Amino acid sequence: MKTIIEQAEPEDAYRLSVMVGELLDEIMLAIGEQAFHFDLNNTEVRARDFIEKDKYIVFFARDSENNADIGFIALYESHARCT
Repeated sequence: MKTIIEQAEPEDAYRLSVMVGELLDEIMLAIGEQAFHFDLNNTEVRARDFIEKDKYIVFFARDSENNADIGFIALYESHARCT
């Protein structure tokens, strides 16, 4: 398998949101608890906005043989304050 890495564009927000939902479902299945409330449409809107404003940098990994998404990594700036 050959993996291709590509940076997400705002028009990839739906694609990303579907993958986020699948990840959250997988986590909840593993822990046996409904820990997240996921809304595909709201997630897509937020993802598109964050990507457009360069607040959210996302890279997709996909299998070049069948063009299937196999993962993503998302980077978001945050600030922690130690007291």
